[in-house]
Amino acid sequence: MVKLDRLDVEILKIVLEDGRAQYKDIAEKLHVSIPTVKSRLERLQELGVIKRFTAVIDRAKLLEKTRAVLLIKVAPQALASTAEKLAAIEEVRELHTVSGKYSLMAVIEVNGLHEVTSFISNKLSHIDGLDDVECLVVMDTHKEETSPLLNEDMALNVRCDFCKALIVERPIVEYIDGGRYYFSSPECLEAFKQKIRKKSNTT
Repeated sequence: MVKLDRLDVEILKIVLEDGRAQYKDIAEKLHVSIPTVKSRLERLQELGVIKRFTAVIDRAKLLEKTRAVLLIKVAPQALASTAEKLAAIEEVRELHTVSGKYSLMAVIEVNGLHEVTSFISNKLSHIDGLDDVECLVVMDTHKEETSPLLNEDMALNVRCDFCKALIVERPIVEYIDGGRYYFSSPECLEAFKQKIRKKSNTT
């Protein structure tokens, strides 16, 4: 499988701490060359491990914002369509399929406590398939990590965009029509391109 090694993890930890860290500073900290840092970061971006470099905003500084966790029970046949509709709502900041009594867990963010109830009654009431919704308002945050816990030898979930198989070696990365795609072999890449050409010829 494609995995993170020790150097990958160390580089990721530095850029998570400071997304503006320069190649030179990272190289000095880790005692490696600047080209090594550059190539590793480019590889991590190509693999989709690094989606983008962005600022992390401290929610505690935003007095007007209120978050709530919604535990949602959904009919099994409506799970996919319901998740798609919820994901399209701006106030839904996180959405996860979960096991147990409930089907989905959504984290919403609204402008004040008074908007939590109105969000549920106004925006959720129009979505078919919801059987039950339990609301837990976040009163205080004692710890919040926005990035995953990184470990050496962590396997990456990179799948071929044609055959959907898990890629076990370095993927072939191709940029097509503005999108980034991963392939496990040249054959899958060519088959994908043929599929795109056929689709464009029929439209």
